[in-house]
Amino acid sequence: MIAKHRILAGFLLLTVTVAGSASEDGLDLEASRGPAIENVTLDWTGGQPLFRIYRSTSPVDLVDPSNLLVETSERTWTDESADLPPGGVYHYKTQGACGNGNLEPGEECDDGNVVGGDGCSPVCTNEGPVCGDGTLDPGETCDPPGDPAGASGNICRSDCTVCGDGIQDPGEECDDGNSNNLDGCRNDCSIPTCGDGILDPGETCDPPGSPAGASGNLCRGDCTVCGDGIPQAGEECDDGNANNGDGCRNDCTSG
Repeated sequence: MIAKHRILAGFLLLTVTVAGSASEDGLDLEASRGPAIENVTLDWTGGQPLFRIYRSTSPVDLVDPSNLLVETSERTWTDESADLPPGGVYHYKTQGACGNGNLEPGEECDDGNVVGGDGCSPVCTNEGPVCGDGTLDPGETCDPPGDPAGASGNICRSDCTVCGDGIQDPGEECDDGNSNNLDGCRNDCSIPTCGDGILDPGETCDPPGSPAGASGNLCRGDCTVCGDGIPQAGEECDDGNANNGDGCRNDCTSG
């Protein structure tokens, strides 16, 4: 936040304007008349000490080392400078050291912002592992979300888990952590079933109702078919070919 005051005819006129937004700065600043008429007192909340106070006659490049007045761990400060002539307009900025990207004494982290949920809190304390920070933390099997991961290269989910990590998560029917699509657990973490259109072990056709086998007979409801070369219940024979005169007809009867 920036406090701006004008001294005119012995009176101190105060206004408060915003440099960016309060949430961006992480500070809420109030300006008031100080003990003397030419003084200005700044009070603020938010942020993490140290605080730096800047003053300039222009808001441009206000946060410049040449404009730094003081560093303080307090949350109030009065400018008692005697070199502020009446009629001047002066811009003040109070800036917390937290959020400047430099690790200061008393800070556990400083990622250059005062936004929470990114691993470093608005007061520069560690928030612990965060999904999305690109680091594989305990409880995560992929990071960041959206990247290919796991044994089958499935997309990392928003909670940093993935189908193919060998851990059955909510919404998964199975997860065996490998890329074998024919071992009873598919690469999309579903369990093979007759009717899903995929020919799994124990099936000779899929889906039911489609032409299949050597003679184009219809696939049965259990994903077997006359003409697959495997005699099934109800079949007199099944030689797996389309020769109707070899002793086993194409409808799987003898003759």
